[in-house]
Amino acid sequence: MSTIADLKAELEEGTTLNFISSAFTEASAARIGRIRTLFEANRQFYDEISHVYHLVRLSSQGTDLARSKDTIRKKVLSIAVTSNQRFYGNLNAVIMRSFLEAIASRQTDSMIIGATGHDYMKAVDYKKPFTKIIFLHDDPTSDETRAFLDAIMPYDAVVVYHPKFVSLVTQNVGEIDITQAMVAGDKTSEDEIHMLFEPESQKILEFFQRQVRALLFLHVMLEANLSRTAARLITMSNAEERSAELIKKKHAEIRKLQASIVNEKLLETFAGMGQWKDK
Repeated sequence: MSTIADLKAELEEGTTLNFISSAFTEASAARIGRIRTLFEANRQFYDEISHVYHLVRLSSQGTDLARSKDTIRKKVLSIAVTSNQRFYGNLNAVIMRSFLEAIASRQTDSMIIGATGHDYMKAVDYKKPFTKIIFLHDDPTSDETRAFLDAIMPYDAVVVYHPKFVSLVTQNVGEIDITQAMVAGDKTSEDEIHMLFEPESQKILEFFQRQVRALLFLHVMLEANLSRTAARLITMSNAEERSAELIKKKHAEIRKLQASIVNEKLLETFAGMGQWKDK
C-alpha cells in the first residue's frame, strides 16, 4: 500500500510533467504560426518555379543530349526525412515504415536524414547499405544544404519521403521527386511547350537541375518542420491532459489516505477510552 510520502512524490512528478508539457504546448503553438506563414508564402513561389522548370524540361526533351540521356537507365535515390529530436508522437516511425515499404519493390539507392531514422534502421536490423546524413539541427544550414545537393546531383530521380502537413491534427507521409518539379494537376498548353528560351533551354536546364533541387528540398524541409511542430503540439497537449488527470487522481488518493489515517487514529482513541471505562 502506498504511503503519503510515496503519493506526494508521484504528485510532484505529475506536476513537473504537467509544467513541462504545458511549456512545450505553448512553445509549439507559438512556433507553428510563424512556420505556417513562411510555408504559405513559399508555396506560391514553389508552384511558379515548378511550372517553369517543367516547361524547360519538356522543351529540352527534343535535344540530342536529352534523347541520349533517356536511353540511359535512370539512377534513383530514395530519401527518408526524419528528425534528430523526438516528442513528435509516432510521426518518424510512420515515415520510416512507409519508406521501407516503398523501396522494397524498387531498384534504388537509399538515404536516411535524421538521427531517429538511423536509430529505426538499427532497430529493425536493416541489412542493405544506405547513406546516413545527420544535420546539426533538424533544419539544415547553408553549408549542409550544399553538401546534400552535391551528394544527390549524380541521380536522375530523387524521391523524398517526408512529414506532410494536412492540418493541426493530421500529418501524413509526403512523397515528392525533387528532380521532377511538376505540380500535381498542372496543365501545360501546346503554346507553352514550344516557347523559346534565352539562353538556350539546355543551359537553363543545367542551371535548374541544381537550383530547383535546392528550392524543392528546402520546401520539403519547411513542410516537415511545420508537420513536426503540429505533431509535437498534439503530443504535448495530450501529455498535459494526462498529467492533469494524474494530478487529480493523486490528490484524491492522498485525501483518501489521510482520511483513513484520521479514522484509524479516532478508532484507536475510542478504543482506548473504552478500555479506561472498563477499568
